[in-house]
Amino acid sequence: MNASHAPVTIFATFVPSQGHEADVEAVLQAVIAPTRAETGCLRFDLYRSTTRPTTFQLFEIFTNPEAIAYHRTTAHYQRYRQAIEALLKTPPIATTVEGVDVA
Repeated sequence: MNASHAPVTIFATFVPSQGHEADVEAVLQAVIAPTRAETGCLRFDLYRSTTRPTTFQLFEIFTNPEAIAYHRTTAHYQRYRQAIEALLKTPPIATTVEGVDVA
């Protein structure tokens, strides 16, 4: 499959600074609906770790790299990026993954 036509899957991890857990969750919640409305977004789901309850993860699937590039130009993405940085203990960790055996 042509790489530019393959879906892009990302796991992004967010570790809030102490006392900012609710703020981080609110910032992440605010970006969900507008991102899901983007044409190239297939999934955009927020999770909380059960082993580290103050850690959040976004599970994202976009139709192709161009959809990710578009997402990063949107006003809601820019607002989220500007707001989230100051609330985190460490920078977000975004890992792009490739399916090996996906149902």
